Amino acid sequence: MMDTLNLILYSLAVYLIWKCVFNMPDYIIYYAKYSFYAIYIQIISALLIPVMLLSPRNLRNEYMFAKCMLPVSKVIGISWKLRNEKVLAGKTSAVLIGNHQSYLDILGVFHFNHMTKRIAFVNKKEVFYYFPLGLASYLMGCLFLDRENPRDAYNTLKVSGGELFKNKYKIAMYAEGTRNKNNKMRPFKNGPFFLAITYQVPIIPVVTSPYLFLDSEKRVFRKGPAIIQCLDPVPTKGLTMDDLPRLKESIQKKMQETYDELGKELAATQKLHEDIN
Repeated sequence: MMDTLNLILYSLAVYLIWKCVFNMPDYIIYYAKYSFYAIYIQIISALLIPVMLLSPRNLRNEYMFAKCMLPVSKVIGISWKLRNEKVLAGKTSAVLIGNHQSYLDILGVFHFNHMTKRIAFVNKKEVFYYFPLGLASYLMGCLFLDRENPRDAYNTLKVSGGELFKNKYKIAMYAEGTRNKNNKMRPFKNGPFFLAITYQVPIIPVVTSPYLFLDSEKRVFRKGPAIIQCLDPVPTKGLTMDDLPRLKESIQKKMQETYDELGKELAATQKLHEDIN
């Protein structure tokens, strides 16, 4: 049923975008792609809620949702390349931390769909009120943090983390807490590191490359590649909260270096492609 639904929505999207906005100004294509993404994710959320209610707060719902979202990247022209994703495999507890630069980031996460059965994602509390997406996220087992109440957020992480790690699940968070607007990552929040040190589980940094195909200021959204690079796990066994600042600084430095390297790689590939054409 879901395969048929995906085929219908995908075919409709291709028709609408490539027949209606082909050769249109960049800003129209920009808004058309974002609009399709926003509408599609809400439709999928609404359609899957009845199914998710049969097994609420089950991470397998996340896997189902991720599979249904895969066509979006194809329609709007993003090709994702995953590297070293083997570090996410297996029944092992860990805290995944990623950089956050756009609403498009979650589309990259969906390409780990074969692993999302064992990964719980953390969202800001406000997402819960975006119906139907918020309810679907809740039923998928997402955790919601109140950024205005750090004490409550830490308590949620500690309680939920204990239960999830006991069952060998992973928790994924955006280390910056909110989207960055340029190529320099924002200062990382303490939450992911607090959680990892508290339960002595490793941290797996996941770096998403710059989106060279996207320029939000100029309203340009072309087709193009993005790379998701999983770095090797960083152990926290034996560390205490006194080690948190140093740990946070070293991981952010490594992630920023990787981000810059990926950007240079994509820029070189893009230039080579332009020279050939």
